[in-house]
Amino acid sequence: MKKIINRNINIIFTSLIILCLVITNFLSYKDKVKAQEEFIMSSLGFISYREISSNELKKFKESFNDLEILLKNEDGQIIYDSGINKIKIKNYEFENNNMVKKSKKNYFSYNTNLYAMKINNKILAIGFKSPSFINYLIRRTHIYLLAIVFILFINKILSKSIYRDLLFQFKDLFKNSEIFDEFSNNPKEFLLKEKNKIENLEAQNESLLSKIMNIEKITSNMEEGFIYFDKNGKVIIINDQAKNLLGVGDDVKIDNLIDNDDYKLTLRQTKLLKKGKDIDLDLDEISIKLFIDPIVYEEIDSYIILIIDDSKNKRAEVMRREFTANVTHELKSPLTSINGYAELIATGLAKNDDVKKFGKIINEEGNRLLNIIDDILKLSKLDEENLEEDRTIINVKDIADKVVIKFKRISDKKNIEVINEINDICIRTHESLFTDLITNIYENAIKYNKVNGKIFLKYQVDKRNTNLIIEDTGIGIKKEDTKRIFERFYVADKQRTRTLKSTGLGLSIVKHICNYLNYNIKVESKYGYGTRFVISIPNN
Repeated sequence: MKKIINRNINIIFTSLIILCLVITNFLSYKDKVKAQEEFIMSSLGFISYREISSNELKKFKESFNDLEILLKNEDGQIIYDSGINKIKIKNYEFENNNMVKKSKKNYFSYNTNLYAMKINNKILAIGFKSPSFINYLIRRTHIYLLAIVFILFINKILSKSIYRDLLFQFKDLFKNSEIFDEFSNNPKEFLLKEKNKIENLEAQNESLLSKIMNIEKITSNMEEGFIYFDKNGKVIIINDQAKNLLGVGDDVKIDNLIDNDDYKLTLRQTKLLKKGKDIDLDLDEISIKLFIDPIVYEEIDSYIILIIDDSKNKRAEVMRREFTANVTHELKSPLTSINGYAELIATGLAKNDDVKKFGKIINEEGNRLLNIIDDILKLSKLDEENLEEDRTIINVKDIADKVVIKFKRISDKKNIEVINEINDICIRTHESLFTDLITNIYENAIKYNKVNGKIFLKYQVDKRNTNLIIEDTGIGIKKEDTKRIFERFYVADKQRTRTLKSTGLGLSIVKHICNYLNYNIKVESKYGYGTRFVISIPNN
């Protein structure tokens, strides 16, 4: 930039000074030519007032050596000639004129001028040479050299001042003096570098935008919540799962993403250490696992937050603990009975009459223990979803009839009337699981029914579902227990269940089977009057 300013000032000042010099010299040249012409005219006038003779002209020539003089009469006879070509002066030119002017131009050297006057029937001519305008300029070269020196001096002062004044307007735009100095030394090179940086950034931005679009597509189908914040904590990308888990919108900031002290502390640690952190949080209705990762170059450039709904794992962990405790308790009870009675028999303390009685109890408790283990294995298989996809077309009426016949002896003992209104209904399902589903509900309908009670097996078909209904007139379930009857080992009425030898796993198996087969199950009960189970099977 300094070179540009210097060059332009040189051009401007040089042009101005040259123009001024040319104009000045032109005017000076004109004045000189005019003065010379006036001198010649005066000389001709001066001579014309005197007696013209060769001696007089010779003296005049000696006084003005740079002039040439010619004198001739009307007949063309030369009276005096100091070097003018007489042919140039023709007598006929003076027939109607007293004065004749002639000149021969030469743009690069001297112009030849001739003034002739008719005086007393004689012709007097004076010739002289005058420099051309270009020649006049060349002879004044020393003036131009001085002008150039002056221009260089002025240019040095002005260019430095102008350059400084121009650049210092931009000083506030730069972060530090080093960058400004780099700009000052060579603005063109500096700006070209910045232009290249901008072009590179634009290319990178296009690439990033393309990547962001791909990330948005990928994260939209994620089960986990995903949020991408810029370095100022504003949302760049947020998927629907993150919005649903945290209950936030697109305008949320990273600092107020979650109103939780542990989260805010973890975020501060992430910003300070510039390292990823994770945290487990229990919110109002869900438990989440949060991963906060900063994207760091020299400083933190952006943040990625991954939100995982950990509620299922937390619930499963609680259920595992409860299940372990309940299994331990349920297995311990029959084993304690078996060991106790076996010990009495083994030590000989039992009387002969009691041995048979104790053996029967041991058999019953062993069967109970086997039933508990069998139910646990069924739940384990359902939890792992490890059952083969062996689905076939079955007739629901056939399954219901088999279940009724299987438990007929037990239902007859309590004099229970079974009303089976299920007709031929064909569905595609897993036959063994479906049989276990109906069996568990029907067995409970007998177990918790009253003597001389009733069991109804019915069905309803609507546009979406086929609803199987198993209803009894038994003891019913209290309202506060209805929501928990599908939990493992949950016993609604512990006193009655202890008498009926229930494992507490039957309805949990029912719920797992329904989930596995994509059925919906609903229970309606009135304590003391009976219970109604409705299994909704999608028609498709």
